[in-house]
Amino acid sequence: MARINNPPQFLYADGSAIEKGDAILFENGRFPAIVDDFLLMNNADGKPEPHAVLIKDNQPGARMIARHDATLTFHFVERDTTDYAQAGIKHLRKKAEEDDAIAQFNLGNLSIIGLHLVQNDEIGLRWWHKAADAGYDTAQFQLGGRYFHGNGVAKDVAQAITLWKRAAMAGLAEAQASLGVVYTQNAGVPVDTKQAIFWLEKAAAQGYTMAQYQLGTMYEQANGVGQDYAKAVQWYSLAAQQNYPAAQCNLADKYEHGLGVPQDYAQAIHWYERAANQGAAPAQYSLGQLYEKGQGVPANIDTAIKHYTDAAAQGYQDAKTSLKALRQQTGTAQPEAAEPTDAKGIFDLAIAYDIGSGDLTEDHARAHQLYKKAAELGHPEAPFQLGHAYERGVDVPKDLTRAFMWYRMAAERG
Repeated sequence: MARINNPPQFLYADGSAIEKGDAILFENGRFPAIVDDFLLMNNADGKPEPHAVLIKDNQPGARMIARHDATLTFHFVERDTTDYAQAGIKHLRKKAEEDDAIAQFNLGNLSIIGLHLVQNDEIGLRWWHKAADAGYDTAQFQLGGRYFHGNGVAKDVAQAITLWKRAAMAGLAEAQASLGVVYTQNAGVPVDTKQAIFWLEKAAAQGYTMAQYQLGTMYEQANGVGQDYAKAVQWYSLAAQQNYPAAQCNLADKYEHGLGVPQDYAQAIHWYERAANQGAAPAQYSLGQLYEKGQGVPANIDTAIKHYTDAAAQGYQDAKTSLKALRQQTGTAQPEAAEPTDAKGIFDLAIAYDIGSGDLTEDHARAHQLYKKAAELGHPEAPFQLGHAYERGVDVPKDLTRAFMWYRMAAERG
């Protein structure tokens, strides 16, 4: 075998280098695949030579797809330049134009969120209307939400109820739950407890956590029904077991105070922690209270401060107040330091400005700037804070498109 320069090069037929992570096609175009690694074999002189490109496709493990020839050129490999996103959009549009209701809804959704298409509510809603008229329950539900809130269309509660009822009668749990909730609120339709429980129980029977939680709150707060903490606990338990944080928090509260169940601090802490780990500020605050007072756990001021800080960073006012008071009592207030340059330090400073920690004056605009800077430096939690701000309109104009962008970045960072 001829000797080659080190390191060995793997080449496409046009002479360009094959790189790990390239999208490629085999000679018959049978499947797109990603270059995973390269196989080297020693020649007669003991020098490594390119032998094969290994790729990953939809099968487990790696697959050898091409061997070199005498010129060490991979004639059987080419770059895959297909734009799969646009190819998918083309296919989706064709199906939508053929009156496929699911395709119509999905195409509308992509237009509304601006994913692979120019963001355009008007076009997106037009496709949603077509899908709803064709009987697609998810389109009916989503469109109903738009009419109920007046989001992109003129507010029309009657039209929203009509659309939700169509979807609910088709068995869509989300629509059943929405109907149940609206009948408890006097929000454009008269309060009707019987209708509320009817639809909420239908959704709850399908395991829909929001409906289970809502039924729990009705029995806890005597909202149209007699107060019954035991029934509230039953409904909260069903939703809590499915990791619904609001239900976990309320269930923990019942165990903490012995309402509907015997008082049990261990269970209270268990459910508060599960909710807190999902970012539920009320649960984080409640844990801070328990650790500060030593209820059910040994008193631990550092742990209390941590939980208060987590809740305060989300704007939870009681946590801000408790955190400031506890730091003053224990002398742990921190003076303003030189601004850090690392992602974690910037994020921590953003929290301090967000809650007015130590000697820093509460400054949400400054906190927002620092969250953005931390996010740009790769901090995993900063994008979530930005997404939360834009979703709720907290100290910035409400912007669901930006919220989606930041939440997607947070999800990608785990």
